[in-house]
Amino acid sequence: MLLLICAPLLAQEGDIELQVKELEHLNVTGTRLASEQQIRAFLEDSPLLTREQRYRVTLLEARNLALEGHGDEAVAMMRRLIAESAPRALKLRALVQATNVATNLGDYASAFVWLKEAFSLLDTAEQIDPRLLGLASYLHVRVGEEQKGLEFAAQAIATTREAGVPRDYCIALSDYGLALSLTGDAAGAEATRREQIDACNRAADPVFSADAHRGVGRALLEQGKAAAALPWLRDAISRFDAAGFASGSMEARMLLGEALLGTGGSTEEAAALLEAVAPYFEGRLHWENHERAQRLLGDVSERNGNSAKALQHLRNALEAGKRADSEARERRLAFLQVEFDTRLKEQQIALLENQRALQESELQASRRSNWIRALGITSLVLVS
Repeated sequence: MLLLICAPLLAQEGDIELQVKELEHLNVTGTRLASEQQIRAFLEDSPLLTREQRYRVTLLEARNLALEGHGDEAVAMMRRLIAESAPRALKLRALVQATNVATNLGDYASAFVWLKEAFSLLDTAEQIDPRLLGLASYLHVRVGEEQKGLEFAAQAIATTREAGVPRDYCIALSDYGLALSLTGDAAGAEATRREQIDACNRAADPVFSADAHRGVGRALLEQGKAAAALPWLRDAISRFDAAGFASGSMEARMLLGEALLGTGGSTEEAAALLEAVAPYFEGRLHWENHERAQRLLGDVSERNGNSAKALQHLRNALEAGKRADSEARERRLAFLQVEFDTRLKEQQIALLENQRALQESELQASRRSNWIRALGITSLVLVS
């Protein structure tokens, strides 16, 4: 009788796990909007989720918030998840995602702390998560540790090639392409981004496929090939919009505006693009992109003969540049602080281990002394 009662419950649990896996798959391969609708419909049915399943679904919700541009809400949600007890694999997944979103928000203090915590969770015998390596690559490049950043990215490439997971390889190529671009190797970045297109198409990941097209356009632009960059950037915008990734679309629009100015194209189209993205970046405190957009708007105004407006955009760019420099100093300080704390903890651990070894040595010496004393007393007794 007990088996008859439990069988439907077990079947229901199996159905819920299958649905959660389908939500996770859609969150990667589908659009943000489709993922949100499916999660909402799923939760409205009030499924009896286990604690781990609820954790996984919340991670999906947080990712959708970040894609939509609500990074602060996503970080707050993931901060709560990280504080909860969870299996190591899930906690690691939350830390990697939280580090990624915090980095996009410019919250480098949190990003470096979570990055270190994620590395501390790794088992020395297991393969390092390539997404963790990619984040380590980007963060190290951004604090001036360029060689270390490139090494992390190359390690992610090697790891994903060996594992043979298409999406991991797709993301690793994205990280390596970005690292090459940030360190000035535009030609290498272009080749990597073209390889990324094939990998991300095989993985059926629309966001990183769009990222690859934007990456090719950016690399061409950095090589002075503005005309060749135009179709890539237009395609990237279309793909980002379809996937529902607002931040990616805005950055691609800024690059398209720059490419249009570089080819002597329509200043009206360039101005429309840049006037839309500048306040977006300012509102999200993306000072480097805001500075770039303001300088480009200054170029547009100068070409149109509006010197007063060009001067105002230049002033805006200088102000954004000051904030970007301040952010760079804070980023470096956050990195050094975490490194200092880590080394301090390592020194403290080493000191404690030395003290323990010394205490054990003293204890052994005391034991030997007591043994010798007892032997001497015994000898005296025997002699007596």
